[in-house]
Amino acid sequence: MMETRIGIDIGGTFTDLVCLNAAGRLLRAKVLSTPEDYSLGIATGLEAIVGNGSVRITEIAQIMHGTTVATNAILEGKGARVALVTTQGFRDVLEIRRLRRPRRYRLKVNAPDSRRRSTIALQC
Repeated sequence: MMETRIGIDIGGTFTDLVCLNAAGRLLRAKVLSTPEDYSLGIATGLEAIVGNGSVRITEIAQIMHGTTVATNAILEGKGARVALVTTQGFRDVLEIRRLRRPRRYRLKVNAPDSRRRSTIALQC
């Protein structure tokens, strides 16, 4: 007998669920994401999967999830204001980017935007 597995993809607009139940049947659910609390969208999707009677909650052996929420927040500039606090000599660590370059000996590299809006430097 197979184990019941559920995969969850939490997006900015929709939360998608795919379930392979113990009988080998594939079930799907698509619900609205809930940005105020993403777990609510997950719960609604799980209720849709379990609610049709093809899966019992006690049969679920594995739940896997992935999300683009953090990536979207960074790309859209909608994340929280944060600070990077470093010791002296390391303030450029985000700009240096581990020195990985497409061409090692090319001195001029067009790096992507670091999203850094302002810098306040204090020395103590």
